[in-house]
Amino acid sequence: KNEMRTLIRTPIYALNSLVMVFIAPFLLVLPLIGGGLNNDPDLQFLYNLIENGEKHPWLILVISGIITLFMLVNPSIATTFSREGKNIWILKNIAVEPDVQVLGKFLAGYSISFVGAFFTAIVAMFSFRISFANTIMVIVLCSLALIPINAMSLFIDLLRPKLTWNNPQEAIKQNFNAVAAMLLGFVLLSIFGIIAFLITKLNLSVLMLFAIMSAILLIFSYASLQLVRKNATKAYARMEA
Repeated sequence: KNEMRTLIRTPIYALNSLVMVFIAPFLLVLPLIGGGLNNDPDLQFLYNLIENGEKHPWLILVISGIITLFMLVNPSIATTFSREGKNIWILKNIAVEPDVQVLGKFLAGYSISFVGAFFTAIVAMFSFRISFANTIMVIVLCSLALIPINAMSLFIDLLRPKLTWNNPQEAIKQNFNAVAAMLLGFVLLSIFGIIAFLITKLNLSVLMLFAIMSAILLIFSYASLQLVRKNATKAYARMEA
């Protein structure tokens, strides 16, 4: 709750963290409103891919991957400790265990990505006439895929936060951790994509594809969250503004 208040009350944080993840719904709503961007070749390729794949089991995997890719642009979670700056001593001294604190910060950053993915999936449902059942599966897969991606983004900032800065803009816009988190997120998403591609070769039904991919993402999610929690105390001890 405190993390979300900080994001909303600081304009530069809100602009970079909240607005960016809602670009995806805007792009996918273009087929409904028309306009010049609607004729962009890359967007047209995306539209055709989704519309032509409605009857194929792999459709939910493709859409989930595309939406998750958009959600990589979320610097809030990759700069969560850096934004504390000289106030990091407060986190180190309050009567809350570090592993609990990191989970709270994770939930704040993850909620932004989740809301962005949720609205993007809903817009995609209307834009490309995707069935309600497929949309639900897409939302679940995106939600699971974003857990390890966001957890590892937080982990990067936990290990090496940028605590020395003169204004809030430096903490979020001039922070290499945000770039590193996006790159790592892309690597993780690529791994998920390869796994999903291999699963589609089994010629399974859409429900089986969904179940297997969900189980795999749950394993990644649990492992990433455990990694963050187990390293929280040591990382806190090393932090110095």
